[in-house]
Amino acid sequence: SVGDESTPTVRRDRPSRTKTRDEIYALYCSFGEKRHPGQDFLSKIMNVLRDATEGLLSHAE
Repeated sequence: SVGDESTPTVRRDRPSRTKTRDEIYALYCSFGEKRHPGQDFLSKIMNVLRDATEGLLSHAE
């Protein structure tokens, strides 16, 4: 019967160490670590998004 079939259990190994704060920050730093120097519209938007993400990460920490 279908209920008698056994499926192998998938076991996932844990990472050997936890990630550091800088490694986690680099993972979520999607708009770059440095401000965009340009004054065009896209640079301004990227800077606003980078600042907002930085604020969220700082608050979550």
